[in-house]
Amino acid sequence: LGRTSFRANEVPIFEALGLAVLWRATESGRTRDYAAGGAILGLSLYTYLAARFIPILLVAYALICFIGYRSWMLKQLRGFLIAAAAAAAVLLPLGYYAVRHPTVILGRPDQVALPGGTEFLPALVDSSVRTLGMIVVRGDVTWRHNLSNAPVFDPINGVFFFVGLLLLLRRRRPADLLILTTLIVMMLPGMLSVDSPHFLRTIGTPPALYAIWAVGLFAAARFVAARIASMRSLRRPDVAYRSWALAALLGATVVWTGYRDVWSYFVVYAQSLQMPGSYNVN
Repeated sequence: LGRTSFRANEVPIFEALGLAVLWRATESGRTRDYAAGGAILGLSLYTYLAARFIPILLVAYALICFIGYRSWMLKQLRGFLIAAAAAAAVLLPLGYYAVRHPTVILGRPDQVALPGGTEFLPALVDSSVRTLGMIVVRGDVTWRHNLSNAPVFDPINGVFFFVGLLLLLRRRRPADLLILTTLIVMMLPGMLSVDSPHFLRTIGTPPALYAIWAVGLFAAARFVAARIASMRSLRRPDVAYRSWALAALLGATVVWTGYRDVWSYFVVYAQSLQMPGSYNVN
């Protein structure tokens, strides 16, 4: 999607920045950090329709933390209310426009929503499975959005993603829960609409997807590096050697991923006969 100037590309920018500033506020306790985080997240709703799920994400996260980390949540409550007030202030112009032009705001979601009635549940299950499958099985078929059918992660990086996912599920700290909640909630626009997997509608998932991948990559590389260092010196593992091994493994993964992406875009994608049609090229 980054190859084209979609307004949807602004969603992960505002989302990641807003969540990062808001999380920094939970550590610093400064009012201005809470206000800045809320304002940035409020601005995200001016970007693309998928950003409308960010408020749902924040409410869901607050409820989860209230259940699992009540004392921590109560400590942050005043700051989160400040963030909510800042977001509401930023959203006043958009809210005013939405009240006066509801069909403009709700028109597109109605067009792509899953069928209702008895068909809804089977369609929801199918769409959810397809959306989850975009991670490592099969991605968006639209050449305008993706190298057709390519999932988010190749098999190697998919392993790192699932390692990171297991670590976050095991630890379940407030920061981990924020990442997991972001992943689940920002997948809902794809699950609740037709033609899934649809990378444009799930554009809010990259911050969580790549955060989980990074956690898994670093954990796996650190584990392998420690084993290599231990084999070199069974009695006293060499810390310096372990650091070099860790850097080499991380570097090799980044190089491999970069090579794969460059080849996919500049060779496979560029030479595809189907790709020009997605841009209405005769």
